[in-house]
Amino acid sequence: MICCVALVLVISLSPLAASGELLKTKSYSDIALQEEIERGNKWSPDTPADLRPDYRPMELCDHTAFADLSRKLVDLVQENHVLENFEWTTVSVTTLKSYQRSYILIGGSSRQVSSPSQNISVSPRDGGAVYLCELEVKKSVQNPLGFGPSQASCVELSKKQNQRRDHEYLGAASSALGLSGDTSLLAYCDPLWRATTQVPVGRCFLQVLRDGKPRESLELNEFCQSGMQVGTPCMAGHSVALSLGSEQLNTTKLARVLSDVRLWVGEPLSLPTGRVQLVSDPYGTARVTTIHRPDITGSINVGSHFGYAVANGYASAPGFPHEINEDLQDMPQVVGFQTADTGTNSRESFGSVDWLGGIELDQIFSGFGTSILTIPINGSLQTGVVVGAPYADSEVYGETLTARKQANRGRIYLFCHTDARFRKPMKLLQYQIYDDVLEGPAGSTFFGFSLSRLGDLEQNGTEYIAVGAPDLDKRTGQSFVYLIRVLAECRFDPVPYHILTGPKNAHDFGARLPSIADDMDYNGLPDLAIPVSNMFDGKPAVQLFASRPRVEAECLFMFPPWLAIRRIFAGDTIPIQITVFLRSLQKESSAFDPIEQILQDEEDARLVHQVIADRKTKSSAHERFKLFGDIISQYDKAQKKLLIEFDLIAEHDVQDMVDIETDEHGLYVAYRFLQPCFGQDRVIDENGTCAQSGWLKRPFITWSKCIAHVPLSRYVCYPRPSCESDVSLQITDLRSNISVSRYNDTLILLDDETDETHEERILATSVNLTLGDQHFSKPELVIGVYNYGPTFAAGLRFEFQFHGNLRFYRLEAFESHTIVPVHVSENETWADYFIGTMPSPTLTEEIDAIEEEVPSVKQWKLSTYYLNFASLDETNFTLGAGVTVRIFSGTPDPQPLGNAIRFEYRVMNAPKIRISYGPKSISSRMDNRTRPIPGTVGHARRVDVSELGPRVEHVIQVEYTGPTQRLRNVTLQLAVPFQLAPDDQIGATENYLVYMFREIRATMEGAGALQWVDLWPKITSSEDSRMLSNTLGTCSVMDSETKVNPLRMIGMDVNKVYSRTRRHAVPASLDAPRQPNNMTEFTPEQLEIMSAGFDAQSGFAHKPSLFRRIPKEILQCDRVGYRLNKPLCTQIICHLNELPKNRPILVTVTGWLWAKTLFEKHISDVDVVTSLTVDQGYVPEGVVPASEPVGYFHLAQTFFFPQIRPKLLHQIPIWPIIVGVVLGIIFLALIVILLYALGFFKRKKPALRQASYSRGGADELERRAEEIQDKPKKYAGFEEKTSTEEKYERGTKRKMKGKHRGELKILHPADLAATKSGDDNQHERLLDDGANQVDEVQEKQETAEQ
Repeated sequence: MICCVALVLVISLSPLAASGELLKTKSYSDIALQEEIERGNKWSPDTPADLRPDYRPMELCDHTAFADLSRKLVDLVQENHVLENFEWTTVSVTTLKSYQRSYILIGGSSRQVSSPSQNISVSPRDGGAVYLCELEVKKSVQNPLGFGPSQASCVELSKKQNQRRDHEYLGAASSALGLSGDTSLLAYCDPLWRATTQVPVGRCFLQVLRDGKPRESLELNEFCQSGMQVGTPCMAGHSVALSLGSEQLNTTKLARVLSDVRLWVGEPLSLPTGRVQLVSDPYGTARVTTIHRPDITGSINVGSHFGYAVANGYASAPGFPHEINEDLQDMPQVVGFQTADTGTNSRESFGSVDWLGGIELDQIFSGFGTSILTIPINGSLQTGVVVGAPYADSEVYGETLTARKQANRGRIYLFCHTDARFRKPMKLLQYQIYDDVLEGPAGSTFFGFSLSRLGDLEQNGTEYIAVGAPDLDKRTGQSFVYLIRVLAECRFDPVPYHILTGPKNAHDFGARLPSIADDMDYNGLPDLAIPVSNMFDGKPAVQLFASRPRVEAECLFMFPPWLAIRRIFAGDTIPIQITVFLRSLQKESSAFDPIEQILQDEEDARLVHQVIADRKTKSSAHERFKLFGDIISQYDKAQKKLLIEFDLIAEHDVQDMVDIETDEHGLYVAYRFLQPCFGQDRVIDENGTCAQSGWLKRPFITWSKCIAHVPLSRYVCYPRPSCESDVSLQITDLRSNISVSRYNDTLILLDDETDETHEERILATSVNLTLGDQHFSKPELVIGVYNYGPTFAAGLRFEFQFHGNLRFYRLEAFESHTIVPVHVSENETWADYFIGTMPSPTLTEEIDAIEEEVPSVKQWKLSTYYLNFASLDETNFTLGAGVTVRIFSGTPDPQPLGNAIRFEYRVMNAPKIRISYGPKSISSRMDNRTRPIPGTVGHARRVDVSELGPRVEHVIQVEYTGPTQRLRNVTLQLAVPFQLAPDDQIGATENYLVYMFREIRATMEGAGALQWVDLWPKITSSEDSRMLSNTLGTCSVMDSETKVNPLRMIGMDVNKVYSRTRRHAVPASLDAPRQPNNMTEFTPEQLEIMSAGFDAQSGFAHKPSLFRRIPKEILQCDRVGYRLNKPLCTQIICHLNELPKNRPILVTVTGWLWAKTLFEKHISDVDVVTSLTVDQGYVPEGVVPASEPVGYFHLAQTFFFPQIRPKLLHQIPIWPIIVGVVLGIIFLALIVILLYALGFFKRKKPALRQASYSRGGADELERRAEEIQDKPKKYAGFEEKTSTEEKYERGTKRKMKGKHRGELKILHPADLAATKSGDDNQHERLLDDGANQVDEVQEKQETAEQ
């Protein structure tokens, strides 16, 4: 199955620093050892030389049995390889817990120095070999470490393969996977195996390790070939990894377990850019999933050599691609796959690429992806991907503080994201930038060349990894392996947990590490096997570092209850009892129990108990308390605890210990015990090294929970248990009236930056000061101190700390205005005032009042001043300004909130801008032209500007009124409607609105000839008209080529006379304007009346018609009009070097309203609006700017064209008619439905209406009545006899009535009121009258015919 990926990315950026944090050169074990040396003289009793503690969590197994293991390996290597050129290339470990055996799978080969000329070889290796070494648990009498090599020791697995001579680079990569307590699976590969060709094809071997015996190997050799035919070189097996499809298998059957195995094989040389093949169930169906490098176009491109390193669900591509885009910005070189295959969607996307991880583009040559490791983060919901970049360069600083590049220093990166099992299949690739990066420490090389997972050593969610830093270029002669913590917050701990140092000149120490460390000695902690190719004797070896068992000691301190009510004097003793609980930090192991060994040593009186009486002091000579007498100890094996008792004696009176009640200088007591080496072994150096390998059964004990604070009080307020004075501040700024106290919920809580413990909480608020306003230059604060008790407050003092530009002036009593003496620093940034004692709260004395405590209170007034507040150029506002007021009490304060208050003063820029009309108000205008300019306006055509339309000349006055003396670098922005919006434009016409000229030809004052007059927007002074505009500021038009005279016309104005004072003059028409013949100026009220109705022939307004009045069209930028969209505008920007206070300036914009556009759009009434905004100009750095713009103005001028007839469609609104018709139809339908529902159409009709609606009318009713009469009556079943004469008469009447049925008329409705209950005689009488009428009518007709 071949997996494809989508070509779309979802980029996820993580917060990262510009450069990674540097790994420290000292580990936690080194720091603990340094502290032990510094504080060693403070432990009482003294530390014996043979019991010095060991702070190393992992040490080298130095027993002779492991030296024999290395010699056994050397013997096996010498059988087929030359030791001088031999190198270890891989190592993996696994365990069989059912047999308490552990195994080291190690591979190596020799470098090819020369080859016979007749044999052409492309392999740099001589074939390679794979060895398997077995370790087992041993008794302490055999080995003090408790484990060592078994009798079988090491065997060569490659001997069992039939084609041993065909190996090229066997053991280049390996992996081991524990399947059950008695079964493990081993994998090792030969990536340079050539099959029958000269190209590297590669193959891998799988071998089951069951019941302590390796089974026959399974060869997998068809990664790059089919039927022994090689397609392309791929170098299969350059990297290999084993994993399980399910984490927990509820079966012990080997076949079922093997079917869940997944084999990841990297093929970095597979064309074109490498690939990864995933083999599921290799011992069964052997389903192969081929994963190609994703091809992404755009600014992101994945690296080449895909499959260089693989892990469970991830692969790296550290190579640089052959073809890249010019827009390349990111290059992800780590790829994640979908590994869930339980659901239908998951099976379809199984093996598909869904995650990419990368780094900065300038680090792509750092070897990023050389090593890769996966670890769980926060349990198992997230996966952390650690990627090594061993060739990364880094800057180092020498003694001269000059930076230089250190090549191949190395670094590691960390990515955190959702685990592949929980990631849903996505069509989009997620591209993530790393979450954290850690650079190699100073002096290391190739940091990150190899990675190994150690697991959660402390069972607290913190993962530990091992990072190799080999000296491959033989630069320093020293190689290291760093144990590093990966915190749950997805970041590296920059302090190493421990550092493993390799032998001198062992250049490849740390180059090969097992991907996952395992518990080789069965003490519940992982151990690390590190191969070394060249030891002191020049022979290869394997060094095994074992983890010491970890024990946590938790101490429960018990102090006498009378400490709170009794004053302690010099010579008094304090008895202390401690219960020490011991807890193992690793998984339970049947091989060795460290706690049981500790209790056994206590029973044998081999433990040495120690205490530090006063831990906060620097040396024993400054201790305020000392150990008095001996330490008494007992033990309880059942509950795994120790009972300790000892006494402390006071060296001084507690009342004289000023800081005894503070956390920083309080009395702290520490306890520990020293455990000897296992058996009869002894410590031989200051590191605590046991001489005869007894260190592994000497646990690493954590004492961080065996430090306690002794609750001592300087003041005693008996019978109260302790003196407590709840002191609090309330500070009010006099000008802003902002008050701060701990009862104000809207305040901000800050941690004190100077408090290392971060326990002080500061109430903070801010007060605004107006820039340039002298009333704000001297802030004043009223400080009130409240004592809420319950006892008196002693040793009160103020501390004032001033920040930035604020300085201390004086402190005075608020009521008496008496200045109090204060200790002030020379620069007036710190002040201190001792208050003394405040009484306890008192009860209310008012009659009929609820009895409650009233706190005692004292008030002071603090005066300050802002440094150089008026000198804007001399003041650095970026420093800010503020004051922090603290109150300290000698008696304990149960509620410290409110004891520190900070006032921050922010300088705000608040300029006041007054914008108004110019010297002359803008009047409304009426244009009587009947049509626009005739013809088409062409290029460079001379045109009278009055023919274009009425003149638009807007003058706006801008004045700055303070508070500073001037504004600098002010920008004015004007927006003038220029052209209709594209949606409103008609055909190919210009559709201009306000047409502007750069200059026109006009008559100058005192001259008859036409001169050029500049009409560019300009700034002039309203006070001094002689001042040139360019001295005040300049104006520019954005995109002036298309916005100013785009038709390149030559405008001429013959109706105005311009001033001769200068060419850039304001037209003289401002003082004495001359209107064109068709232009008339009106006030807005007059124009409002005229716009309602105007007769163009008579020139008089008449009563407005119903359809003549329409809304006025408004032409304003960024505003939709009545019929038009937002117009296109001309943007004018004017810059002022400075705008002095109370010296207004004028901004003039001149143009002509394009009448042709209004005629085409049938717009007769229009407002032309020029918008002006003013910014605040230059704001000093550190000053909070005001909201922009600080001033804005809209100048509107009304133009009315009475000869433009608006379209009726635009005058009569259509929507009310449509809505009315629809509502009427709906209302009528509802009435019909209502009448139908009430039965209006189903009621019984009266006889008259029946006659009118029947087809025969009244005759039909008569016929029905006759039929009823003619029908023979029946009496008891016999019919009534009827004579023949009666039947004849009735038939004759029936015929006559049929001939004249339409002429019968009913004279009265009552005559036809026949009902079912009517009388038969009445029916006959009606019929007889009707027949007589018929006879009379017939006779008249016959007479007329004759």
